[in-house]
Amino acid sequence: MIKSPSFNFKIINIFITSAETRKKELAILQAIGMTNKQLFKMLLYEGFYYVYISILFISSIGTMIIKALLNIIPNTLYYFIYVYPLNSLLLLTILLIFLCTITTMLIYKTSQKNLLVKI
Repeated sequence: MIKSPSFNFKIINIFITSAETRKKELAILQAIGMTNKQLFKMLLYEGFYYVYISILFISSIGTMIIKALLNIIPNTLYYFIYVYPLNSLLLLTILLIFLCTITTMLIYKTSQKNLLVKI
């Protein structure tokens, strides 16, 4: 399975942009009683939501594209043998979860430094 390195940067960019645009909202949530632990969990769960949607699209739409190509390729390449890239998909899932966790931790730490926002 070929995966673009820019995909990782796009995911990180989504997390950072989401946190930056919602800085005031996060400050309001903390002002009305959200604890730091709850804020971190909320950001982490949102990141896992992005990962879940990404993996869902990769596995479903990607599989449909592969199935369509499998109808074409064996007719032209008689020696072609297909094996579903389950190991690559699992590796991608682990990588995305790792990126989600690290990015959330970094966003959380930087947002704690800049928490004082005029409401």
